[in-house]
Amino acid sequence: MNIGIDRDQFLPMHSSITELVLELCRTINSEHIKRHLHRGLLVRLSMIERALIELDETTHNRTEPLSIYQSDQVCLLINSYYINICGSMDNLAWALLYKLNPKNIDENNCDHRKLATLSNLTFKNQLKSNGLIKLTESLNNLQDWIADLKKFRDPSAHRIPLIISPSILSKIDLAKYTDLDQEAADLISNGRRSEGMEKFYEKCSLGTFSPIFICENPEFAAYPIIGQLNHDHTHWLKAVFSVLDHGFTLA
Repeated sequence: MNIGIDRDQFLPMHSSITELVLELCRTINSEHIKRHLHRGLLVRLSMIERALIELDETTHNRTEPLSIYQSDQVCLLINSYYINICGSMDNLAWALLYKLNPKNIDENNCDHRKLATLSNLTFKNQLKSNGLIKLTESLNNLQDWIADLKKFRDPSAHRIPLIISPSILSKIDLAKYTDLDQEAADLISNGRRSEGMEKFYEKCSLGTFSPIFICENPEFAAYPIIGQLNHDHTHWLKAVFSVLDHGFTLA
C-alpha cells in the first residue's frame, strides 16, 4: 500500500498555525497585519487543507478511471492548492512589510507588490536590517524551493492549468476510445442522445488511473501527486512557521 498525504503530521501543524495567528491577532494593533494573517493566511489554509484531503481521498491507491466530475474536481483542487500556498506566502510577506513600514505601504503600488515576496532580496535585506536574522536565514534556506515552486504556480495562474488525467490509455484502449467517441457522436447527431451518452460514458471508463499531474511550462512534465504534495507542503510549513515564530518576535 502506497503512502498517502501525511495528514498525521500536517493537520496538527495546521491547527498550530491557526492558534498562532489568533494569538498574534489578539496582540498586534495593525489592522493591515491582522487582515493578511486572518483573512489571508487562515482563509487560504482552510482551502489548502481541503485540497490536500480531497486529493488524497480521490487519488490515493486508485486504479479505476476518474469520473468526469472527479476529473474536474481534482484539477480544480491541485490548481487551488498551488495558487493558495503561493498566495499565503504573499500574505505573510505583506504582513511583514506592514510591520516594518506601518505607514508607507500601498498594496496598489506595483513596486510594493514586487517587494511583497518572501524570496525578494530587497525584502530579505529589510528583514535583516530590522533584526530579523533568524527569519532571513530560514528564508534563504528555503530559497531554492520557493523558486522551484513557481514552475507550478505560474502556469496554473497565468497560462495552462495543472492537469490530472482521468486515466492513461493503452494502445488497445485508445483504439476503442476513438471508436466509441465516433459512435457517440453519430448517435447524438441522429437524435439518439440517450444511446449516444451511454457510449460516451463507456469510453470514459477505459484505461487505468495514474496518480500524476501534468505541468506544461511550456514543455510537458509529469509529477507524482502524493509525493510532490508531501514535499511541497513540508517546505511550505517550514516557511509559515519561520515567519510566525521569528517574524513577529519584536512586535
